[in-house]
Amino acid sequence: MSVGLELILLGTPQIRHDGAQVKGFVSSKVQALLFYLALTARPHTRQALAALLWSDMPEADARANLRVALFNLRRLVADHLDIRRESVAFRLQSRYRLDVAEFEQLVGQLHEQGIDLAAAADNYRGEFLEGFHVRDAPLFEEWMLLQRERLRQIAMQLLYVLAQRAAEHGEYAAGIAYTSRLLGFEPWHEEAHRHLMLLLSLNGQRSAALEQYQICRRILAGDLGIDPTEETTALYRHIRSEQHRPAIHDDPGKHIPLMDRAEAHHALVHLAETARQRGTHMTLITGEAGSGKTRLATELWQYMAERGDRVIHGRCHTLADPPPFQVIVDALRSAWQQAATVFEELPAVWRQLLVPLIPELATSADGGMPSANESRQLLFEAVARCLIALSNTLQKRQLVILWLDDLHAADTATIDLLLFLVMRLEHEPIWILGTSRTEPHHKAPEVIRLQRALGREQRLSLVPLAPLSRAAVLAICATLRDVAPAVQAPTAEFLWHESQGNPFILSHLVSERIYRTPTPHVYQIPFAVEQLFLAQLDPLSPAARRILDQVALAETGIALTVLAGMHINDTWLAAITECFEHGLLRISSNDPHLVCDFAHPMLRRVVDSRLTPWQRRILTLQANAEHYDPAGFDSLLPRLVQLPHNLVVEP
Repeated sequence: MSVGLELILLGTPQIRHDGAQVKGFVSSKVQALLFYLALTARPHTRQALAALLWSDMPEADARANLRVALFNLRRLVADHLDIRRESVAFRLQSRYRLDVAEFEQLVGQLHEQGIDLAAAADNYRGEFLEGFHVRDAPLFEEWMLLQRERLRQIAMQLLYVLAQRAAEHGEYAAGIAYTSRLLGFEPWHEEAHRHLMLLLSLNGQRSAALEQYQICRRILAGDLGIDPTEETTALYRHIRSEQHRPAIHDDPGKHIPLMDRAEAHHALVHLAETARQRGTHMTLITGEAGSGKTRLATELWQYMAERGDRVIHGRCHTLADPPPFQVIVDALRSAWQQAATVFEELPAVWRQLLVPLIPELATSADGGMPSANESRQLLFEAVARCLIALSNTLQKRQLVILWLDDLHAADTATIDLLLFLVMRLEHEPIWILGTSRTEPHHKAPEVIRLQRALGREQRLSLVPLAPLSRAAVLAICATLRDVAPAVQAPTAEFLWHESQGNPFILSHLVSERIYRTPTPHVYQIPFAVEQLFLAQLDPLSPAARRILDQVALAETGIALTVLAGMHINDTWLAAITECFEHGLLRISSNDPHLVCDFAHPMLRRVVDSRLTPWQRRILTLQANAEHYDPAGFDSLLPRLVQLPHNLVVEP
């Protein structure tokens, strides 16, 4: 069905009626009259319209010209006008399209979900009535210029939001396009130049990012006679020295798009803003091994860096006998490499206290190394003073982000220091961001102590990461160039089943193209994935390992009654509890037979591959023996109810 009248006013004005270009508008004032009526969308008196377009004429002559213009309009677009003796209005009930109205309607819903803001931006193809001029109509010209500037400001706000959202979701090419359009409106917009530099750098266009700084410098000097701010220059130095990305351990999740994490990302951005406004706060990203905690934190860092925030990064290493404060030492070394002068300008007493952590800070003027019995309280205070000094080098309300990876491996001394820092730096713009693997309480007691202590004080926020959904895996599969659309759904189902939504596992399955093998369900488990599972098995007790061995022999799981019948004692109960606490086994919630199976299909293959033929024979004989005591199992049921919540999963 035809729209009837189509007015395209953002850019070169175009008027179509029933799909054909209108040719009969000889006078620009006739066009101006239609534009004004359509945009104001309310009745106007003939006297006001005559004054708007013919204010340079006597009223009688102006009204006569208006009658001629209305005659032409009635002849061409009569269905769209309501022309009365003393008033004229645009008929809103008629079939028409007005690009300005569509643009404003979409932008008016800027913060609502599901609104296609990109479509709104596409509607803005140029300035309002660009190139259109009405001679001897100053009142109309004034109205037109006001509308042009108003719509221009709206378009700039829209492009800024689109560029920010693109950066948040790692869509750097789109962000570059939106920011470039924004600079087309205001070439001297320094924040936009800075944003474009960051996006170009993150998109791998380092040379273009450096050139963008020079463009910004030339424009500011030529148009405003000023130099770029220190914030822009600092970002330029970061990119030039190739320090625009923190040094982190290899994250294979980079092989696939970041999916199903928008809600977590937005929560983290909100928590960062809370720390920016209210002072030090701690946030902990939690999830199973391989859930993408570090990947999400890295994406967040890229977003925060655009604001000039300073990130110092440390990682806990899983060592047999970790040195105290190891992750803090990592982070302080990161800060020292970024801003050595901050450490050099610290008062000697605080710099000397930090020497045990960073020996390079020692100077002959400091009086030597502090004694081994130096008070921990003074050391903690020295670290706090260092973070405050780093914060003081930034502009107002910019953040120091202390990013600490793998806190589940942190030692007691580190946790004590973090508790001190959160309380001591209460009013400083410092955000402590940690990642921690979901572990049983007895396996990571220190990070649990941290959560409980800060939770009581309401100074800690948790951001848990769930496995990727089927829909997210399907979306990832749609980005794979070697997967035809016809097989995307079954390929996605295979990848989801094999990975169980774990981003680490999924990325390795994708990077090794396992889905392209002739028999994809029979494949060699990627080495890194196998090591991930072996790391989960190593800490288990011998009794827990024996239970997993027994479950591995059963292709479709094993009834809990059978397992219980083999080992009716407290040792068995503790062992199977251990398996459930580590998330290795599960029971479907709708299973009346309580069939116990592995939580991940690959884990069965890993466990099974480590069994010797002799072990298989012994375990098979045990599984086939009919010596278990159902009554003994029934007596354990009340205690089985107390097993961890993740024993039962949804079907």
